[in-house]
This record gives sequence, structure tokens and C-alpha cells, in this order.
Amino acid sequence: MSAVIIPFFREWGRLSFVQIFALQTWFMLMSFLMEVPTGAVADRFGRKVSVACGGFLLAAASALYGTFPELGVFVVAETLFAVAVALISGADEALAYDSLRAQGREAEASRVMARLEAAKLAGILVGALLGAVVASSFGVRWPMLLQAVPMAFSGLLALSLTEPPRSRKEPAAGGSYLRLLSGGLHHFRSAPELRALALDQVACATVAWLVIWLYQLQLARVGVPLAAFGVVHAAMGLGQIALLSRIARVEQVVGGKARLAQLTALLPALAMLGLLFGLERLAPRAPAPRLPPCCLISLPWRCA
Repeated sequence: MSAVIIPFFREWGRLSFVQIFALQTWFMLMSFLMEVPTGAVADRFGRKVSVACGGFLLAAASALYGTFPELGVFVVAETLFAVAVALISGADEALAYDSLRAQGREAEASRVMARLEAAKLAGILVGALLGAVVASSFGVRWPMLLQAVPMAFSGLLALSLTEPPRSRKEPAAGGSYLRLLSGGLHHFRSAPELRALALDQVACATVAWLVIWLYQLQLARVGVPLAAFGVVHAAMGLGQIALLSRIARVEQVVGGKARLAQLTALLPALAMLGLLFGLERLAPRAPAPRLPPCCLISLPWRCA
């Protein structure tokens, strides 16, 4: 859906921009509220169960979104999306890291995590190309409905994984759900480094991911056909894959992880300014659509 999400909302969902970004604000609120409770689910029942449940919920949310073009249906679907993303968030990385630790390969964690992120982006790339073609051939509703198929398959695939042994510092599976929940909140309050990292990720993602909600409007503004939206999205994905495939080398060139984190905060903001002036030159007479202020705090779905 990523390449045609704005046409889906505007053409099939018949939503205004205020409604679109209100939905995304609701998604972010629910994601925030569900992040710790779903983490407790992973601790209680296991990480692979959490990831599998997230995949099945993503499939249900995609199918629900494509049923009726009603705002109430979209709100329920966004809630399911938020719960699903929260169930997967963190649990997938924990599965990967603990699997490496069980094999004595912790030193490879950065490289392996970058490869996993590159694989995710490759899936988004292929999905964007296919989704744009499907949308132009059968309508913008069908990429959303078909998205349920790979999401459900991802849930089945997660169930086939082997749960790696937990590190001694991790809480063992089991115990009171409320105790696990309160323990996670206490850890967040008592760890200033964790709070700083969370703020950094939120700030960077708000700027970088905002382009998802803007570029399709601008492509239409300069006359790009719908079928080509996937090519543009794929090009963005290829750029990210190229960077991630050489992440260790990039860290060395820029002077370490801390310097790379600083650059990833600064460069997207500069790129947004460059995009603004570039588009003004391409279509100086076409008025840009007015966007509500709430778009500035909105993030897109993390799904293909």
C-alpha cells in the first residue's frame, strides 16, 4: 500500500486531509499506549508468539480497511494496525539478537540488524511496485485487500521460528502481567539514556517519515501517473538498502555511531528543504494542497 496510500484515502476512502491526518494521529496515540503492554505480552508468552500475533492482526486490519469506505471502519482498522505494529516492535529484534547470542555471535549484531532492515525495505520495494500496478489496473482499494495475504503468511512464518534462550538479564517468560508492565515503565523512568534515545528516534522519524505523506501529493502535482508511484517509492527504498548494506563502512567514514546519529537527524531536514525548492521549480504555478498542522506529528504505517 505504501506507494498509493494517499490516493487510497482520497479516492476510495473519500477522506479529507484533516481526516487522513487525524487517523494517523489516532494511530500514533494507540501505538504509544500499546507499546509497553504488548512488550509485556512478549515477555509473558514469548517473542515469536508476539510477532505471529502481530502478523495476523496486520492481515485482519488490511482486510478490514478494504471492506467499507467509512471513517468508523478506518478507526477500528487503524487501532488494529497500531496493536499489531506494537506487538512486532522490539520482539523481532530481540529474537534476532538472542539467536546470535545463543551462537556466540553478538559481535555481528549491527551487521545482522542492518541486513534485516534491508530485507524489510526490499519487501516494501517489491510491494510498492506491485501495489502501484494493481492500483492503476483494478483500483486503489485492491492493494490494501491483497496486503492481507503476505501479512497472514508472515504470522505463519513467525510460528515456525525457534524461541531462543533469554539472556540472564531478561525477565523470564511468566509472572504477573501488571508486574511486567509496571517494571517496564519503571525502567524507562530510571534510564535517562533510554529516554534520550526514544526522543531522538521520535524526532528523526517525524521528519524523515513525513515525506511518505507528502511525496504522492507532489507527484500528482507535477503530473506523474499513478502506475509510476511505485517506481519512485522503490527508488527511495533502494537508497536505504544501499546505505544499510554498507552501514559499518559508513560509521567508519563519518566517525562513529554517535556522529552517524547526528547526521541522520540533520540530513533529512535539509533534504526536505531541498525537496521544497525543487518542486517549486518543477510546478511553480500549481498550488500545493493545504495540510493541517497535525500532519507534522503523523507517522505512516510500517507495512508494505
